[in-house]
Amino acid sequence: MRFLFRTFARLLWCPRPKRVVLDTNVLIAAAWSKGSASRRIVDACLEGKTLRAVSSPALRREYDFIINRAARKSKYRKFLQRFVETAEVVECDARAMGIEVPADPEDAKVLATAVAGKVDALIGNDHHLLDLAAKSRVPILRPSEFLRQTEK
Repeated sequence: MRFLFRTFARLLWCPRPKRVVLDTNVLIAAAWSKGSASRRIVDACLEGKTLRAVSSPALRREYDFIINRAARKSKYRKFLQRFVETAEVVECDARAMGIEVPADPEDAKVLATAVAGKVDALIGNDHHLLDLAAKSRVPILRPSEFLRQTEK
């Protein structure tokens, strides 16, 4: 079914939505900065026409924890919760995949999700992930960089 949809969409010259994994810091920035690149990316994921969010069970737990702690008073919280609920979920295990982020082991789940989800980009502001960009199988970009590249 998915193959048929993609084929039909290509025939109509409709580009498929780019698949992205967002680090939790992007969700926090979206919650508190209305005009930010992070908010524009989350909104585009919610719309679903140009971006499709990808998550994993471990990353979803982190999203829920962060939203409940750092965005609990944000007016944008319901949108973030909907973002988490509508993201495509992929199964992955960073350790089994041999994925490590030595500077911050907790970030391994974010990178593993991006690799397992075969995403177009991992988007975040965390220098532990950004420092791995040159060696990563998946492009790792700051929100503003990602928008500049996709709006060309």
